[in-house]
Amino acid sequence: MPDGERIERDTISKTFVAVIEKLGIEKVRACNIERFYVSIVDTVKHPKHTQVESGPYYILTAQDSQDKRRDLLKIADALGVELKIEMPPRNEVL
Repeated sequence: MPDGERIERDTISKTFVAVIEKLGIEKVRACNIERFYVSIVDTVKHPKHTQVESGPYYILTAQDSQDKRRDLLKIADALGVELKIEMPPRNEVL
């Protein structure tokens, strides 16, 4: 995180959501990043894709770990912040 905070949860999806919340859900939503033609942050629950509810928003978590990493790098670039993303080896839970 830009402030040096390390965010790590027990799953990659939970970590992904926590990073988006820390960066600011509204700011991330304004980046207009999509997966499967669905915004990764939306106000509407999609009937076919896994999303996590965070306040009035739904955060798409249906993509694989590498896609989550790519999305976080796109978000960081769009917001002008620096993120250091460390991925665990495959099949390892955080």
